[in-house]
Amino acid sequence: MQKKHRRPWILGTVPVFFALLLALFSVTRGAKPVSAYALDGDPPIPNITQADRGWVDPTGRVDTNTVESLRNASDRFQSEGFQLAGAFFSDIASDPSQFASDFGNANGIGSANKNNGLVIIVLLDRAGTDGNKPYIFVAPGRGLGGLLNDAKITKFREAFFNPLRAQGQWQQGLIQLSNKFADYLASPDAKEFSDENLQTITGTSQSGDAWHWIIIAVLIVGGLIGYGILRGYFGRGGSGGSSGAWTSGSNGSSSGGSYGGGAVSTAVAPVANLVSCVPRHSTIPEVEKG
Repeated sequence: MQKKHRRPWILGTVPVFFALLLALFSVTRGAKPVSAYALDGDPPIPNITQADRGWVDPTGRVDTNTVESLRNASDRFQSEGFQLAGAFFSDIASDPSQFASDFGNANGIGSANKNNGLVIIVLLDRAGTDGNKPYIFVAPGRGLGGLLNDAKITKFREAFFNPLRAQGQWQQGLIQLSNKFADYLASPDAKEFSDENLQTITGTSQSGDAWHWIIIAVLIVGGLIGYGILRGYFGRGGSGGSSGAWTSGSNGSSSGGSYGGGAVSTAVAPVANLVSCVPRHSTIPEVEKG
């Protein structure tokens, strides 16, 4: 009688093992690589085409004239041998610096040799450090580090963007900021862009805001005093309770009305919707936000 030879049990697992290995390979091959900082709440990074001229608005919430003006600023960058790119988002979940880096590298912003791109990310639903919206993040390529370091970008933002944003005119502020960056890169030694002058511009803007608040406070206090006088709360005399100077009629009753000042927003904010450009295959250095 012939003996039946049993196959070793391990041979039966070989097809299953290879099937699992093949499935795992297919999944990992099809997976999209993401940054260590990327989160599920991030919007897709848009692909900037030549027709976009550096600026895109995936939200559809920004005025087309604003986008066109920013594209004109990008054209100025291009004519000087630099690149400016930017995009508008409602908000993002990951770190803005990493997102700006991914945006710039994905679109190849800036010369591969010079790393001279500037990227501006605008988050429409996020407030800046002064409490005003939108939040902007400006990221220079390493090739611009000597001209646009973190301190310089802060001075530009506080001088040219924040004041207009505080007045609810962030679009104009962003356009102004972008064009001032272009002016500076074309003439970095211009007196207008010295640290001292930028500080003077910022101080003038802030003092103007302070005066607005002082005027409003004076109007409110004056209104309250006037209201009190007209109501007879000031200048009462004698036991009869007759009012002082502002009286009419024989019965001593005061006449008149009340008024007050309105609220005026005067906070200062940085330029909101500049798009920063990041050079192709470059690492983003220190960045400026707010």
